[in-house]
Amino acid sequence: MIDLSNANDTQKLIMIGVSKEREQVQTSKLLMRRSSNKLSLWQEMLRLQQNIDSTNIKNTKTNYLSITTTITIISSK
Repeated sequence: MIDLSNANDTQKLIMIGVSKEREQVQTSKLLMRRSSNKLSLWQEMLRLQQNIDSTNIKNTKTNYLSITTTITIISSK
C-alpha cells in the first residue's frame, strides 16, 4: 500500500480511483473466467450429447440392418 500521509486531497482521490479501477479489473477478470468455465462446461455437455446421439444413430442403423437381415433370411427359407 502506498503511504498517502503526505499527499494532498487530489493525489489521494487519484490513488483511491486507481485502487477502485484495479478492483473492478480484477472483478471483471474473475467474472470472465467464471463465464469461460460455464461455457466450457456447456460445450462439454453438448459434445457428450452429440456423442450419445451419434451412438444412438449407429445403434439404430445396426438394429435396422439386423432386422432386415433376419427378415431376408426368414423370407428365403
